[in-house]
Amino acid sequence: MDGAFRIDLATYLPNDLLVMADRMSMAHSLELRAPFCDHLLIEESLRLSPNLKMPGLRLKGLLKTAFADVLPSPVLSHRKQGFMIPLARWLRTDLRDVMEDLLSSSRLRERGLFDPGAVTAMKSEHLDGRRSHGDRLWTLMMLELWMRQYLTSEAPCPIQAT
Repeated sequence: MDGAFRIDLATYLPNDLLVMADRMSMAHSLELRAPFCDHLLIEESLRLSPNLKMPGLRLKGLLKTAFADVLPSPVLSHRKQGFMIPLARWLRTDLRDVMEDLLSSSRLRERGLFDPGAVTAMKSEHLDGRRSHGDRLWTLMMLELWMRQYLTSEAPCPIQAT
């Protein structure tokens, strides 16, 4: 657990979460503070034993226990949520044309890496709302863009600036 904690401190926090928080706050002219990133608090947390950091193996367990007397019950019982973008919705709406271009049956056949029928079925299930394949479709889209960028001389991105 301590190893994962230290990896998150060295990579995920500064290279992902704090970058996103910084960009989103700046985009809305907000000054953001991250009080739990205070170096003294982090140094002290590194000294805690793993069973204190995650009592009962509950994420945010220590934080919820520490503030149980001041936080309302719904906050304490609410499950942890990630910092997610609405990718599944975007692939059904704003990015649908881009997805259709990047993952067209003809393109998939030309590349010969994936079964066009399987990808088409996945797109159909996703677009119809029968099943969410947002992460898989996004990964395939990024692979296609990577191949355009590094393996062919095609224009890498079909998205037009407005």
